[in-house]
Order: sequence, then structure tokens, then C-alpha cells
Amino acid sequence: MERNTITNKRVIKRLWEYQKERFPVLFILISGTAVVLSSAAVSIGASESILNIPLKILFAIIVSFLFMLHIRVIDEYRDYLFDSKYHNDRPVQSGVISLKELLIIDIAGLFLQFIITASFSLKASILWFAAFGYTIVSGNDFFLGNKIKRKFFLYNGLNLIQLFIFQFYLYTLFNPNFTLNILLFVHFIFAVSNLFLVEFARKMKVTKQESKVKDTYSSRFGKKGASLIYIFIAFFSFILLVYSLMIIKPGITSLGACFFFLDIIVICSLFYIINDNKISEIVVQGGAALFYVATHLILTLSRI
Repeated sequence: MERNTITNKRVIKRLWEYQKERFPVLFILISGTAVVLSSAAVSIGASESILNIPLKILFAIIVSFLFMLHIRVIDEYRDYLFDSKYHNDRPVQSGVISLKELLIIDIAGLFLQFIITASFSLKASILWFAAFGYTIVSGNDFFLGNKIKRKFFLYNGLNLIQLFIFQFYLYTLFNPNFTLNILLFVHFIFAVSNLFLVEFARKMKVTKQESKVKDTYSSRFGKKGASLIYIFIAFFSFILLVYSLMIIKPGITSLGACFFFLDIIVICSLFYIINDNKISEIVVQGGAALFYVATHLILTLSRI
């Protein structure tokens, strides 16, 4: 493919193809917005409303989206050889888009993130740089190469830490002088648990989608085992959410909504166990995504 002769229209079309498989823009925006809103809800004062800080929320959503894009690009570079061998139908491997093109977009996004963050506070800037620095370290496999990659669970856990740091960045963005009270602590664990649910579901595959290297949770635990863990993670998030609501503003409607979305997780899990096709994979991952967004929004609504 002649990269130099590609028109802007074709670049946009190829980016659209890329995002459909590797970086679903709509879901990233919706889920990122939900996390930003719930982070704002627990960071501001008890007598305040998130409706009074629309500009901060908008900037936080932009930075969150671009930071997730940065992580995606880092992953593409890190996993290039592995994906070329085991997943050669992916967009970068099949020539839909190049690593260089993704890097250019990422650099522009990083610059915008820095400008926005620097306009808020020094503490937020420090945490942003810490999260960014960690992405570079993780992008180089912690300078341990295949030694760390062979430790499947440790490796995946270490790669989530960059998002833990970013979560504290969000708290600081909304309240530079925040203190880690019980509500913030519970919210942080809740956000981590919810994030792990989505990441876990992302690696729940059907038999035909499994690779020889066992790089999914379903290949490690089996479909039934992975499903039980999937439900347990959601239940843990559910308990933390209910506890947070009891601190902020408990209500029958919000508690009922919590139970409703937990039931959806169970239904999706059963569907995944019974069916071994692509639809069941989409259902279990979609259930995690819905639970993720809905639970963050339930918490947000309690502070409006």
C-alpha cells in the first residue's frame, strides 16, 4: 500500500476500521465519561453538585479518552511481533493502519493532555506524568522481556497499575486538596474492581477464538471457571457500590438498579456457559461493559 498517496478521506476510513476492532470509540467515550462523573461525585464537597463543574468534567473526559488511546498505541507497539505471529488478521498486521500513523496521533494527544492538565494544578500534572511514565515502563515489558510475560496473571495485573495512578489523577483534577477518606477509598477499590471486570471479560473467549499460547482467562480457567470469577468480580463491585450509596444518599431506586445490573451479569454469564459461539462472547463482554457504565452512573446520580 502506498502510504504517501493516501488521501485524508482514506485515512479517516482506515481509522474507522481500526477503532471498530481495537479501540471502540463510542464505548471508550461512554465508559470514560461514566468514570469521570463518578470520580467527580466522590471528590467534590458533600454540599456541592457536579452540575457546577461542567468545564472540569469536559476536560477530564478529553484527557481520559486520549490517555486510553495512548495505552492502546503503546500496546500495539509492545505486542506487534506477538500479534503478527498469532493474530495476523488485526488492523496493524493486515495493513489497515501503520504503527507510525498511530504514533503521530498519540503524540498529538499527549501534547493536548499535557496542556489541559498543566492548566489545572501541579499535583494533577505530577500524577499525569507518573501515569504516563508507567505506560512507557509497561510498554517495554518492565524491561524484563519474556520473563515477565510468561507470568500471565502478574503481567496483566502490573499493566493495570497505570490506570490506578490515572484514577488518582482524576481525583486530584477535581479536588487538588483531596484527602483519602472512606468514600474515596471505597470508590477507588470499586473503580479498580469494575475495571478488572471489563478487562477480565475482554479475555473471555469461545473455543474457536482461543490461541495456542493460552493468553485468555477462559483458556486458563475454562468457560465455567472464568464465568464464576466474572460473577464474583461483579458481586464485589456491587457490594462496594451499595456501601458507597449508603454513605452518600441511599434510596430504594438506586439500590434496586444495583440488583438489576448484577442480575444481568449472572444472565450473561449463564448464556456464555451454555453457548460456544461468537454471540456468547459478545454477550458476556457487553454485560461487563453495561455493568461498568451503569454502576458508575448510579453513583453519579446520587450526587446531583
